[in-house]
Amino acid sequence: GVCYIELQRWADAEKQFKAIPENSVFRYSADFLLSVSYLKQDKRDAARPLLEELAQQADAGGDLRSKATELLEAID
Repeated sequence: GVCYIELQRWADAEKQFKAIPENSVFRYSADFLLSVSYLKQDKRDAARPLLEELAQQADAGGDLRSKATELLEAID
């Protein structure tokens, strides 16, 4: 649903942010925060720790794409 659409938007936005360093939290977090804002409160509460984990992985240079997919599946 909405989360799949957001994943597509994120993929498009990724192309626009190529000038930003690969693992920049900013590069990956903006669209996720936007997609979470569309969710009901209980879904947002469930997604918050996943978003924090995603940001931590970004700081550590982790595999952001698989974590992002996991996040979107968890909140769909």
